Amino acid sequence: MKKYPIERSCGRQSIRKPSVTPNAASKTYGDTDLALTGTLNGFLAGDNVTAIYSRIAGGPYTISATLRPASVLGNYDITYKTATLTSISTGRASCSRSTTLHIRLA
Repeated sequence: MKKYPIERSCGRQSIRKPSVTPNAASKTYGDTDLALTGTLNGFLAGDNVTAIYSRIAGGPYTISATLRPASVLGNYDITYKTATLTSISTGRASCSRSTTLHIRLA
C-alpha cells in the first residue's frame, strides 16, 4: 500500500505525490565538479528520505538522484526528475610549449 502526505486546506484534502528534483548547475570546463543539490517534496518526515545527486559522465551531463533508505521507497510512487550540468568553455585553446635546448660540446 502506497502512503502519501495529505494536505488539508479549507476542509478539502489533497494527496501530494512525492518527487525528487535536482538543481541545474554549471561549471567551467576543466574545473572539478561542484556539490550537486536538489529538492525532495512530499515524503513523510518520519521516513527520513535523503538523496544523493550525481551526474552521468560524458555529455550531455544529466544530473539525477539516488534516494535512500531503500526500505521505505516502496511505499511511494515517486516522480524522478533530472537536470543538466552545463560545462562552460573559457574560450582558451589548450596548447603545449616546446623549448629548444642548445648544447655546446667542448
